[in-house]
Amino acid sequence: MAPRSIQFYLDREKEKENFNKMDEVSTELATGRAGFYLDYTLRTDAADYQKYFQPRVVTFGPVHHGQPKYERAEKFKLIMAGNFIRYSDQQRHDLLSKIADRFYVLRASYNWEVTKKYDNDYLAWMFFIDGCSMLQFIHERHTRGSSQAPFDEQDLFLLENQIPYEVLRLLMESSTKFEEFSTSVHKFVQRQFSTTQSAHESNSAIIEIANGPVIETYSHTPTPTPTHLLDLLRKLFSGDKDNTVTERDMQRSSTFALLN
Repeated sequence: MAPRSIQFYLDREKEKENFNKMDEVSTELATGRAGFYLDYTLRTDAADYQKYFQPRVVTFGPVHHGQPKYERAEKFKLIMAGNFIRYSDQQRHDLLSKIADRFYVLRASYNWEVTKKYDNDYLAWMFFIDGCSMLQFIHERHTRGSSQAPFDEQDLFLLENQIPYEVLRLLMESSTKFEEFSTSVHKFVQRQFSTTQSAHESNSAIIEIANGPVIETYSHTPTPTPTHLLDLLRKLFSGDKDNTVTERDMQRSSTFALLN
């Protein structure tokens, strides 16, 4: 892991190009010049076991990023990220800078073989777009019951489709809507947990840990966080009230550790 004191400076020209692309995609959607839809029938894999690893609709993180079949979903991510930025009432450069400030720690979450083909600016932008779009999708699903982006919720919990939870935390804490986003994330994960448990088991588990750190809204005081969204779900399944991420947790549930 790189020392925290090492600073990563964004390439402002690349940043400008990336934000211009985001604006162009949003304009295409607003003017109806682009057909934004996702064909779920194309997301069926021959090997059944791949459904636990291979995203059906949308990728998050570097493992499956860039595959042609997810190209349409990338446009939706840009749109959702733009919506998150506007709703957060923050300057987009300031939000991106939060990712840059912790970039080397975030990059070290993955094995080098997974990220070596991406330069620092590209990977920082990936973390930024993936984090913003994921938070916006979760918030819309929680508050409205639907989302502008037709993503598959299961994709957010696949082992090889995770981004560091630190990305989500940085973006939420930088937003003026911190409480809203934090609540949406935890309720979203709770609902995912409930759908895979019997009514009795899920209700008991949720009541049991309702006062625990995993359900509480995060404060701005630095506290241990889950490794990623899947790890947060795992804590619900295990009834783990301790929100501390241990080395054993990493070996048991972290896609990053498993890729090492």
